[in-house]
Amino acid sequence: MPYGFNITSFRVDEKGILCVSVSGGAVYRLNKDGVYEETIACLPGLQDEEATQMAVDDQESVYIVMPNAKKIYRCYK
Repeated sequence: MPYGFNITSFRVDEKGILCVSVSGGAVYRLNKDGVYEETIACLPGLQDEEATQMAVDDQESVYIVMPNAKKIYRCYK
């Protein structure tokens, strides 16, 4: 992970690995070899979460569930 951020949840698809890092406070895309490609979103308060959940819909929108904050974020391009 870039800068040593730990992955707390992830999803693998044909484009690579989509992952959430609470220590990094962001959603990242890695290639299939695990090399950083891009930051999808930086989410305020993500560092305060212990366990996040992630889902992707048919339009490739990414949903991040933050249980402690009682929030769901939709990230899309």
